[in-house]
Amino acid sequence: MTKIFFHLYLFIVFTFAIFFVGVNYLPDYLLKDTVSKAISSSATGMFYLLEDRLKKYPQSEWPEQIKELQARYEYPLTLKTLDDYDFDSGEMKNLNEGNAVYREVDEAGIWIHRIVDTPYVIAMAMGDTATRIDELSAAGTFSLATDRYLNQPESSWKQITEDIQNNFDIPVQMLLLDDLEVPDDAKTRLSKGELVCVDNHTENERYIQRIDGSRWYLQAGPISDPVILTYLEVIILGLLALMIAVAVWIWLRPMWSGLVNLHRTVTAFGIGEFDVRADEHNKSPTHKLATTFNAMATRIKSLIKTQKDLTNAVAHELRTPLARIRFATEMLQKCDDEDKRRHLSGINKDIDEMGALVDELLLYAKFDQNGPNIQKKVQSLSAWLNGFTFDVCHSVNSVSLYIQPVGNEKSYQAFFDSECLERALNNIVSNACRYARSKVEVSLKHDKNNFVICIDDDGPGIPPDSYERVFEPFYRLDPSRDKDTGGYGLGLAIVKQIMLWHQGSVSVLASPLGGARFILILPAEATKF
Repeated sequence: MTKIFFHLYLFIVFTFAIFFVGVNYLPDYLLKDTVSKAISSSATGMFYLLEDRLKKYPQSEWPEQIKELQARYEYPLTLKTLDDYDFDSGEMKNLNEGNAVYREVDEAGIWIHRIVDTPYVIAMAMGDTATRIDELSAAGTFSLATDRYLNQPESSWKQITEDIQNNFDIPVQMLLLDDLEVPDDAKTRLSKGELVCVDNHTENERYIQRIDGSRWYLQAGPISDPVILTYLEVIILGLLALMIAVAVWIWLRPMWSGLVNLHRTVTAFGIGEFDVRADEHNKSPTHKLATTFNAMATRIKSLIKTQKDLTNAVAHELRTPLARIRFATEMLQKCDDEDKRRHLSGINKDIDEMGALVDELLLYAKFDQNGPNIQKKVQSLSAWLNGFTFDVCHSVNSVSLYIQPVGNEKSYQAFFDSECLERALNNIVSNACRYARSKVEVSLKHDKNNFVICIDDDGPGIPPDSYERVFEPFYRLDPSRDKDTGGYGLGLAIVKQIMLWHQGSVSVLASPLGGARFILILPAEATKF
């Protein structure tokens, strides 16, 4: 859970970091050309009027005319040459096509326009854009525009307006005061001859001024912002949403892929394909889930195999005593009293054998399920082993049992269930005594982080190819499965289960005594001090 949360948190933090970096630079990148074109479009008409005014005079008088025109504008208006600026190829192309170029110098905006077929350019510096500042910046342009109507008959004013319109990218028209959709206070200012900006910074932004000495008003607008400016916030929020979606998709994709793979594996396992396993990629968020499932699948497959072996073995083990009982009951009908007693004794022995088999099966099932209710506690492993008694060897007079002394009782403190561990050790020692010729030795030592109990005998030993199989249920080295020498084949399987529930293990090797060496390992991880 912590790992998944950490990965998602990093993805979101990384996404927001990219977003905030983008917010600082993306608008400039997106709007650079758009703003430049918008401002250039708005300035084109103004520079048309300025250029038209200058061309009425020789070039030598242009600086003086610029000074006179400066009085009509609140912002610096200068006459420069192309050599005064370092224009790139794109800017030169716009200038040569008669468009205005917008630049920002020392946090001030500058409009630059080339006078056609001359090396001169007209530059106007602009400040911040507020309603009053916008009116001041447009005042000079409207002054030049209304000059076109002076000393001209009113009948020609429509044509003059059309000429001005042809050089402006925004609507220009003449209207009467009653036709103007402006507030009353604006009408008052217009009546006084002032330039008025209406609905500034909206889609209906307009500039209006009265034509001197007439009842007509010249209106420029509405001036709408470029679409990208209008929807800039929406675009930025949309980009943020898209980036988060992409980040979450990148984060979820390996998890979803892992879940799909796990679902496919579970489905196949559910229809009986017990060998199928989920992919265990270390970097996948479902790695632990896949590992747990694979362990469970292996366990289930093992249980199924055990159940099959159990069924087959039980059927085999029960078949012989049942056959003997059936034969004995048939013989009872034909024999005398002495034979009857003998057959009844055999029947009782077979019944006892089946009872012992059932008890052994129940015991194995107890250890083969989710684990017995073992009661582990910290105690001295050496003291436990020193006080251990083995009843099984008392019935084998020819075999001597030797337990090597181990330290003092305070050493080898371990965490285990003495009853379960006693059963495991008794099962192995009983096997050793059964097959040993004369000697069985039990020893305990501490090997790095493990406690190791070794049981050695001098019997015939176990073939190496059977080292693993001897711990399988119902497996016996004697092919005849004679119960007198091999029992039922469940003792070592029970030992294996006991050691597993102690987080330990059991194995078998060749013994220095010449027989078999069984090794019980209790790991230090299961030890509490």
